[in-house]
Amino acid sequence: MIRKNISPRNGWQQKLENSGFLFHTPDGETYWNESVCYELSLKESNAIEDATNALLEICHKGVEAVIERGWHERLGIHSHEADLIQKSWDLDHLSIYGRFDLSWDFKAPPKMLEFNADTPTSLFEASVIQWQWLEEVFPHYDQFNSIHEKLIKRWNEVANRQKTLHFTSLMNHADDISQTEYLRDTAHQAGFQTEFIFIEDLGYDFSRNQYVDLDDRPIEQCFKLYPWEWLSQEQFGKYINLDKTKFVEPAWKRIMSSKAFLPILWELNPGHPNLLPSFFERPTTGKVVEKPFVSREGNQIKIWENGATKLRTEGFSEDSRSIYQAYHELPCFDGRYPVLGSWVVGESSAGLGIREDSSVVTQSTSHFVPHYLSSRRK
Repeated sequence: MIRKNISPRNGWQQKLENSGFLFHTPDGETYWNESVCYELSLKESNAIEDATNALLEICHKGVEAVIERGWHERLGIHSHEADLIQKSWDLDHLSIYGRFDLSWDFKAPPKMLEFNADTPTSLFEASVIQWQWLEEVFPHYDQFNSIHEKLIKRWNEVANRQKTLHFTSLMNHADDISQTEYLRDTAHQAGFQTEFIFIEDLGYDFSRNQYVDLDDRPIEQCFKLYPWEWLSQEQFGKYINLDKTKFVEPAWKRIMSSKAFLPILWELNPGHPNLLPSFFERPTTGKVVEKPFVSREGNQIKIWENGATKLRTEGFSEDSRSIYQAYHELPCFDGRYPVLGSWVVGESSAGLGIREDSSVVTQSTSHFVPHYLSSRRK
């Protein structure tokens, strides 16, 4: 993989905004960065694809093991959530997407840092925006990116086209709204009737035992860009009836979204080439990364070496419990550390989005950088 300095397109900001990508420079800080790009070989993209498919397979087997063995408490999952997880698994509710964050030093196979399984972000820029960039800047080259086409196809496997498909996210979160609307557009292209409603506006009709929208219409299937650990603990969370409302992502994705899933995966697959050793107890020697069971955007991460703290990030963590994962050095390009966001749609690898940071811990200050494949299109 090669990091290249290039000239941004003239009027790139307006081009992004014309495509609906409004948070390229939030609060004046760079997020989308097209003054650089990454070049990958076809061999490298194939390695990422193979690792992603292998990881997805063991993650699904890991979910099955957690459910069958009743390991919910090990992941910090409450009994009410466990009931929803079991129900969604029994009903065979399908997943639409997810994003593995991978570290790759190009000496050993790519390693899984975590799986953003329930509410993964940076989808719109990975799927559409960097493809548009490619078409204009490197039109004769390809990209590891079939996300858009696979999403359209997947909706017909996940949802019922004869019923309205609602989409919901938080108010006043521009990036969440943009991603949700993008997914809604892919469902519309798949032939679905769709409606958008903010999560704060969801209603509950006790006479029908069902969620309803602002027009009092039943919500029978709903994509939510809102974590299950929040939804299940809301005022009306205890009334969720999966027989009446089918949610995407399904409740069983809650298992994968806990960092506590990492040591369970290692326990079930010791020595797997795409996993890093992970534990519930901190080793007294070596270099490890401490991660809260539930946290976002690199908040409350600690790096330990031989029992001493070497790095600590600030921010809010939703859980005081932590796991410990073997430290794996990210590659460094001109003082930037890239994390490979490898997307899955349905049951297979779908594409790549790269975020880089000046820190070895990727945080909310990271930049999204587009990529292309070095081999020309046929």
